Amino acid sequence: MSLVDGARYRLAARAPVRQRSPAATTALMAMVVLLAAWQLAARWGLVKHGYLPAPSAVAVAGVAMARDGELWQNAQISLLEFAMGLALSIGVGIPLGLLMGWFRTVRELFEPLVMVLNAMPRIALIPMIVVWLGIGSISKIAVVFIGGVIPLIVNGMAGVRDADGSLVRLARSFCASDLQLFLKILLPGSVPSLLAGLRLAIGHAVIGVVLAEMYASVRGMGYLLQSYGTNYEAAQLFFLVIVVSAAGYLATACVQLVESRFQSWRQP
Repeated sequence: MSLVDGARYRLAARAPVRQRSPAATTALMAMVVLLAAWQLAARWGLVKHGYLPAPSAVAVAGVAMARDGELWQNAQISLLEFAMGLALSIGVGIPLGLLMGWFRTVRELFEPLVMVLNAMPRIALIPMIVVWLGIGSISKIAVVFIGGVIPLIVNGMAGVRDADGSLVRLARSFCASDLQLFLKILLPGSVPSLLAGLRLAIGHAVIGVVLAEMYASVRGMGYLLQSYGTNYEAAQLFFLVIVVSAAGYLATACVQLVESRFQSWRQP
């Protein structure tokens, strides 16, 4: 690579950071304005404290939950269930999706089941899963797995089937084997679609673990949400919603960062 090409590569890699900076600043300013308006509305009595507690009250409740260990103990349980379920969905969903996109027989065998699960509201499966697996962590992991595996399968299959046909024909003309064709063309070309599927899988996994814990559990973030909601403790409830939302956003943002790096690397 020449010095000019190297400079172009570095500029291309840095360009997305400069483009995202104004958007990040705008989002931060909007958040500050929203919090200020929320605080003032609560202080002036425009909203009832029982329905919409002030941000300061939410922060105080969060500090109290962190000090007595309630937050950390339940967050660790939910994080473990989320991580194990998502890891299983990645380990099954990505290989199966790629195989379904590459082999017609595999696609015809599994596609009906995948499409049924994709169209089904997966929250309806939670009671059945709890009956089969109990109220322990295994049922929560299973719910996370089902929620996360479907987007990975669908996007993996779409990534392979949407591969550049001209590259495939060119590789065939040079007598490339099926394995070489898959490793050199189809798999790299499927990475953007797989990363998009992973972002969807993370969102579904977060929703799944919270809903499963709310439905049948005696621990976890979902259980805390259910408990504080039943007791009308709005400050603690708002704090837990913020924590769960922030965790899901950070996980998705990490995948988006990897995706942006990959896209800049692919640019000529």
